[in-house]
Amino acid sequence: MKRNVNHPNIAESTMATVSAPDLGLEPLDCVAPERSDPCTIVIMGATGDLTSRKLIPALFNLYLNEGLPDRFLIVGSSRIELDEQEFRTNMQSALKKAGAYDEAGWPSFAESLYYRYTDFKDLESFKSLAQDLRDLDQKFEIGGN
Repeated sequence: MKRNVNHPNIAESTMATVSAPDLGLEPLDCVAPERSDPCTIVIMGATGDLTSRKLIPALFNLYLNEGLPDRFLIVGSSRIELDEQEFRTNMQSALKKAGAYDEAGWPSFAESLYYRYTDFKDLESFKSLAQDLRDLDQKFEIGGN
């Protein structure tokens, strides 16, 4: 990519700004009138910064505000070897760091967190992940969603 020497910070000067009015809605007013079907959410690269800073806090917030189905699983997958308890502890720490932790809501949310090591360069590792997802789906009656 060639840099524009006349405008070294062209990206900064072309950033759009967006604003929206505060509609004064309570969080529960934004939730669908019916709970969604059971589902499994798979996060690839779950030990990364995006998961701990954005994804888990957002999902936890949805959970606290009844925006997730009654039955859901969040399966983190990454090439770092962790057991499920380490993953849950890491996500709990991330929520605390983000200021999004709720002690009363954490235990039941944590029960829905799972972790699977996956070597993204190895087809057999993906097959193992797929089988683990099928097993979890069957165990918790998610319905293939």
